[in-house]
Amino acid sequence: MPLFTALKDAPQPSAATGDPAKAAATLQATAGAAARLRSALARAIAEETAAATVEFRAPPVPLPGEVKEATPGFAPYRRCVLARQSAMAAGIAPLRGRLRMALSARSPALARLATVDTVLEQVIGNQEHRLLAGIPKLLEKRFRQLRDASGEDAVADWPLVFQQEVQSVLLAELDLRWQPIEGLMKTLRNN
Repeated sequence: MPLFTALKDAPQPSAATGDPAKAAATLQATAGAAARLRSALARAIAEETAAATVEFRAPPVPLPGEVKEATPGFAPYRRCVLARQSAMAAGIAPLRGRLRMALSARSPALARLATVDTVLEQVIGNQEHRLLAGIPKLLEKRFRQLRDASGEDAVADWPLVFQQEVQSVLLAELDLRWQPIEGLMKTLRNN
């Protein structure tokens, strides 16, 4: 019962503490860092999905003595998806921690909320991680479906269509991972 323990052991609510000017400056700096991070993550998704399509269409030239593969298949996209998922996790986790620290500095009630967020991240995070880890496999299935389509089912310029689909999936994942950040930021702005 980690949530029960967190709620039981968290500080009891009382009047706000800390310097309001310092809190406002911290919020402004953190909001700026959050905006830059989200923008960088979204930009990297667009750039790397495009690069994966370029690599798929024109695989690297093998070195002398190496055997050239027919096509790289799904591999460039798998690398792209795994790299973007890793970058999202690595960038968002520290920001979420900073937001929790900022909440904790505001008041005991907000410190309690930060504790609850920590527990929720641990509990829900494991399930979220398992679900998100399945995305590459689902995308590979879609890749094969588009690649192998023929006749009326064939999609013109399917690699570009697939690139857009991968980009959409990764941006949706970014939105999902960003929800706790938005909630913590909103709480900081309103308190």
